[in-house]
This record gives sequence, C-alpha cells and structure tokens, in this order.
Amino acid sequence: MTAIAWATLLFLFVFAPVQAPVQAPAKTPPAVSLVDLLVEGQTLYTLAVDKQKEDLTAALDLARQAQRSVADDIVKKRLSRGEHPEPQDLAVLGALRARISVLVSAIEKQRTIAMAADLRTQGDTSKALGLPDEAIALYRRAQAIDPAAADYDALCVEAREHAAWLFNKRKEIRELLTSRRLLSAAREIAAVDASLPANAKLYQLEVLRTELVARQHELAAAIQDAEEAMTARKYTMAERLWRDAAAIDREQSFADQIRRAKELGGGRSWIAKIFQPDVWLKKPVSQIRALVRVVRR
Repeated sequence: MTAIAWATLLFLFVFAPVQAPVQAPAKTPPAVSLVDLLVEGQTLYTLAVDKQKEDLTAALDLARQAQRSVADDIVKKRLSRGEHPEPQDLAVLGALRARISVLVSAIEKQRTIAMAADLRTQGDTSKALGLPDEAIALYRRAQAIDPAAADYDALCVEAREHAAWLFNKRKEIRELLTSRRLLSAAREIAAVDASLPANAKLYQLEVLRTELVARQHELAAAIQDAEEAMTARKYTMAERLWRDAAAIDREQSFADQIRRAKELGGGRSWIAKIFQPDVWLKKPVSQIRALVRVVRR
C-alpha cells in the first residue's frame, strides 16, 4: 500500500464522526387489565391491614404502595391499550381507592398517637429520675404531635415537684444516717425506690444505700458478737457489745439486753443470782429444793 493510501486511511479514522452510544429503551411495566390492578391493590391493602398489629411503619408503607398501585396516572400507564373498563369495574376501583385512603389516614393517626405516647413515657421516666428539664422537653415534643392526649402543663409541673421531692428525700436520708437512725433511713430509701421505674437507679441514692447497708452489717455483727458473748458467759464483753449496737442504730433499744448482761456480770447480789431461774445455779438450786420437799414428806 502506498504512502498516500495510508495517509487517506489515517485521515478517515481520525476525523470519522463519533456515534453516540445506543441507549436501551426504558422499560415500561407490562400492560395489564383493570382486574389485575384491582387484585394487586386489594392484596397490598390486605397486607397493610394485617401488618398494623405488629409494625405500623411497615403497614403504612404497604398501604401507600396500594394507594400508588391504583392511582389514576398509574392505571392509565399500565392499562392495556384499547381496553375500555366496565362501569362496574370502575366502581370497584373507586371503592378500593377510598378504602385505601381511609387506611392510610388511620395508620398515620395511629403512628402519631404512638409517637406521642412514647415521648410521654420517656418524659415520665425522666421525671421519675428527677430530671425535670429533660422531662419537660419530651412532654412538649409530645404535645406538638398530639396536643389533646394529655394535660401537658400539669405534667411539666409534676416533673418540677418530683425533682424537688427527690432532692429533699436525699437530704433527709443523709441526715438520718448522720444521726444514726438506720430504721428511718431504710424506710425513706424504700419510699424513693417505690417512685422509680423498674431497674432504674439514682447515683446519689445508691451512695446512701451503700452507706446504710454497711452500717446494717456493722449492727448485725455487733448483735451476733454480743449474743455469742452471752452464750459464753462473758457478760462484761456482752454488755459492751450491746452498747455498741445501740450506738450504731439509736432507734433500736437494747436496754433489756444491756441490763441482763450487767446483772449476770455482777450487777446484783449473789443471793439474787442464786434464786434467778435462768442463771448457772438454776440446776443445783432445783435439786436442793427437790431434796427439801422429799425430806418434808
């Protein structure tokens, strides 16, 4: 091939018009009959109704799919060309559209009510934990969604009042522990626990509870040691331990135990001890009395 032929071929290759890529035609949904569209819409409607029981969001999605499937523009696009629907089929289509529209509205309302209820529940939890600002913000969000569902102003006031109540309770419990009144402190902690949601904990209350439990263990140990000392007839030690127990919890009286330990430890005369029915001389004295009765007979 000559140089002129090569040059001609190169020229044609470089300056040849570039053809645009061929695009595949857009796929259109296959043409169907009106009866097919009615069946499709009714099926989606039924699925949406059943789904309401477990998932409102999914139910709403199905209901909207049903609504789109029988919309006027969709019907015109998908309907077979040249088909002229029967009047009764058009009447069924209109009724189906109406039912679907009612269902969509009902599910949207249920979701709205559920969202507001969930926000109120969250607000109640924050209120119970003594977080009034957080609770009020949640109540106001619920009010914006479903204003007629509750007295939101009253809920906000309750949140403030409960926070103040919790603050005063914690202060009261601290004072009871400081003054060594364990029974009252335990009672007040139980009252706060009853106002909290299940499994909820307050850090400040847990600190007080830990201190109370430690003192209760200390009290229990002192009582056990005192009882063991009484059993071992170490009455002086027992008396001291009973006094220690009384000092740990000033609301419990150990006066009888202290008096008993003091008497047995030397607080009465030896004659009183001999004739005391539950001291160590009980058995010998009983034997002597039995002998005396026998002799008199």
